[in-house]
Amino acid sequence: MKLAEIYPWLPGNYIPGSIPVDTIKTVLIAFGIFVLFWFLSGYLARWAARVLSRIFDGNKTPSGQKLMKALEKPFRMFLVLAGLYIAMQYLPLSAAVEAALLKGFRSLVILLTAWVLYDLAGTDSLFYEGMQEKLKLDNIILSFFSKLTRFFILAIAIVVIIQEWGYNVNGLIAGLGLGGLALALATKDALANVVAGLVIIMEKPFLIGDWISTPSAEGTVEDISFRSTKIRSTTQALITVPNSTLASQPITNHARMGKRRLEFTLPLAHDMERPQVERIILQIRDVLNQHPEIEQATVVVALNTIGKDVLEILVRCFVINTRWEDFMQVREEINLSILDITNQKPE
Repeated sequence: MKLAEIYPWLPGNYIPGSIPVDTIKTVLIAFGIFVLFWFLSGYLARWAARVLSRIFDGNKTPSGQKLMKALEKPFRMFLVLAGLYIAMQYLPLSAAVEAALLKGFRSLVILLTAWVLYDLAGTDSLFYEGMQEKLKLDNIILSFFSKLTRFFILAIAIVVIIQEWGYNVNGLIAGLGLGGLALALATKDALANVVAGLVIIMEKPFLIGDWISTPSAEGTVEDISFRSTKIRSTTQALITVPNSTLASQPITNHARMGKRRLEFTLPLAHDMERPQVERIILQIRDVLNQHPEIEQATVVVALNTIGKDVLEILVRCFVINTRWEDFMQVREEINLSILDITNQKPE
């Protein structure tokens, strides 16, 4: 269809006296409607966002302000588009142009709706804040679900717009399905790491800062991602372990211990007299019972072995502080006290 058939009154098609007065009035009315919607859009958008935020959460709270921010701009754009669409309805348009105009308007409304949902799917939205508070979700898994939700919002919006313009999306979806299958087969190891990462993040066998030991690595957990976990070893080397490997191995989390065991044997000379052995045992027991970091109910000090060449005293207790540096400090204090006891000359 030629442009002259749609708009016979355009300047290129102008014939003196050919533009009717009614057409000029119609154009002016359409322009006035658009200008009215344009000027009122800002005020109406702020008012509508304020009303909705009060209904849901109150616009004075941080959550209410986030809701207002997510709704204000898209709603203002909707009012401008609505004004433009209504204004265009006053113009003498052909049926084909009106149909295309309607499809374009509906497509833009779909995009604006996706815009709002995309903003509301952020990790700082009302929905995810409530989910994190109720389900105690980790920030990593919350970010993953947020990105996944946003991806589906955009994908659905694109599919709906394609259908709006009369295209068949069945072939596209089938092609994406085959492509997705091929991609899944090619990246099965990466997908296995992602799934294992989800399991680790949800079950939380360890957290960042915990000291763990596995057949693959031992050290302090520094970072947990969907693909791998980074562990700082005792030599300060950074070990990156794939999550699929980590999830299939036994994990010992030393940070989850309620107390740490301290156990060793103290060798004594075989010819030491009984009173001296009893004195050493009692003094060691007193040192352990009086130490604030030792759980007194777990203290065991006893003559355990009488060998041919040596006597062995078993010393066993549990240290309340499980942090490795603090545990080693307590162990050093106990060892120095025992050294003083064994160096005492018999009376």
